[in-house]
Amino acid sequence: MHAAKYVPIGYRTPSPEEIIARRIPRDLKIPTAAAIQTAAPEMAALIDGSCWLVPVPASNGSLLANLALARAIAPLVPGARVKCAVGRAYSVESSASRRMRGLFGLTVQEHAIIRTNGPMQLLPVYFVDNVITTGTT
Repeated sequence: MHAAKYVPIGYRTPSPEEIIARRIPRDLKIPTAAAIQTAAPEMAALIDGSCWLVPVPASNGSLLANLALARAIAPLVPGARVKCAVGRAYSVESSASRRMRGLFGLTVQEHAIIRTNGPMQLLPVYFVDNVITTGTT
């Protein structure tokens, strides 16, 4: 028996599959139609039935990228509805730029997430976010 040690991409050449897998989350932040077309069915497959799809605001408060993604997921999930129910009280520094500077991610309070809508019908809620995961998330 032996264990394989994972070698991070920064220390080796990534495979073609890894390059594509890392490009999609970056392209979702723009968002590009190709990235949404690839990601939406994969994300929809993780959802069971009627629900709310709530786009998460970007660090600058914009909902555009995640709203586009949520709208692409909704037709693929029977009974799914998109609702812009959260926003940010103010812009915050992105977690990616904080990590590049060697800082920790934001605390719950520092995210400045606020509710922007009234009561919603009782259904499961899925927060739609185009997060690029790092080794620490």
